[in-house]
Amino acid sequence: MIDLEEAARSFDSYTLQLDLLCLEYSFTSAVPPQWVEPQITSKDEVMDQLRQCRRDATVLGILVTRRLSGITQLGAELPFSPELTNASKRMAVASEKARALIEEHDHKQKAKNLPPEQNELAIAIRRFKEEHGMI
Repeated sequence: MIDLEEAARSFDSYTLQLDLLCLEYSFTSAVPPQWVEPQITSKDEVMDQLRQCRRDATVLGILVTRRLSGITQLGAELPFSPELTNASKRMAVASEKARALIEEHDHKQKAKNLPPEQNELAIAIRRFKEEHGMI
């Protein structure tokens, strides 16, 4: 039998971790200043932690879902737990927020690595200069 309270606490724990890592990413500079304490990390390090936490939360969600579906396959009635339902929904929202942040980070990293003639910002600046006779 699955401990629904423990599953809900685990979901809440991952929700909190995901939310905190998203906040930490938002308030972390790309490269920490040299005078700052060594525990401060770069955006890339926080992003790696966020990716891992999101993966772990996804695996946990899958494991709990499989366990609950196994209970119903045995013919037992699925226990109702509003705490688990709410925790699962909160974790899904936090995971979606993390996914969007990861996607945005990856898009920015990809744009940084493009040559200047393919970079969207460089193209827009060149077009502006051409339109205003600055070239």
